[in-house]
Amino acid sequence: MTEIKIKWEVSPTPTGLYRTFHRRRWPVGIVNGKNRVIFLCEDDYVPASVKAGNHSPITILVDLFRDDEMKLVTLKQTCPTLADAKDRAVKFFVANPHFIKP
Repeated sequence: MTEIKIKWEVSPTPTGLYRTFHRRRWPVGIVNGKNRVIFLCEDDYVPASVKAGNHSPITILVDLFRDDEMKLVTLKQTCPTLADAKDRAVKFFVANPHFIKP
């Protein structure tokens, strides 16, 4: 069994004249350089609010590869914090390594 490594990427802070109209994207993870993990939340990604836990539950979407086809699916449970969401994503791929793209 291979080790599950997820590289998390955070979008940059919006800048410029129209920065108030842009929402900052929640972190996206790349699993072993192949699958994506996407976090969705009703609230904007504001690092201070996320650290304090002042946001709605986080929904996790993952890329699943089966029979050379990719499908984006939503995990059933939501997570109350970003750390819990990251842990749940790792646990999902540890429990289901057959969904990682070869």
